[in-house]
Order: sequence, then structure tokens, then C-alpha cells
Amino acid sequence: MTDDITGIALWGQEIVENLEDELPISAQLRHRIGSWVDGYTDMIGRKGHSGDEETLAAHDRRGYQLSLDLAEELGSTYQIEYHFETSAVREAVRGR
Repeated sequence: MTDDITGIALWGQEIVENLEDELPISAQLRHRIGSWVDGYTDMIGRKGHSGDEETLAAHDRRGYQLSLDLAEELGSTYQIEYHFETSAVREAVRGR
């Protein structure tokens, strides 16, 4: 899964394309992930707008929560690693 503007992949490049369709996850989580990617595409696709700090941070928080939900649904069979977009959210999470 990639966003339609930058082509940044949700999964590592060595991973099968459209992996989200093959993972044993709920339809609800699959939809939430797709909506999250679409939201990023919409945000960066607006002419002259790459997202203000709070919008990026909100998107980052949602992405981090999705990574936790994904890890919970998949269990220990898969390793889930989230790469933060903003330093504010990264620091807030690591400061827990």
C-alpha cells in the first residue's frame, strides 16, 4: 500500500505489494489503515500544503496507534515497527 502522491510504501520494499490484503487482520483494521494512508495522500496532495505541525502530529499519533493495533491483532508471528513522522510524537511516546 502506498500513498498516491509520493509512492511511499506502508510496508518495507522487500515485502509483497498489497500485503494488507493478505494479512490475517480484521476488516475494520484494514479499513482504518487504508483511511490513514488516504488521509496522508489528501493532506500532502493539497496544492502548496504539506500539513501544519499539529495536523502531521495528529496523523502520526493515529499511525502509531494503528501500529499497536496491528501488532495486537497479528501477535508474535509478525514484527511491527512504526517510523515516526514527527519528533514531537516520537518524543512523547518514548517518554512514556
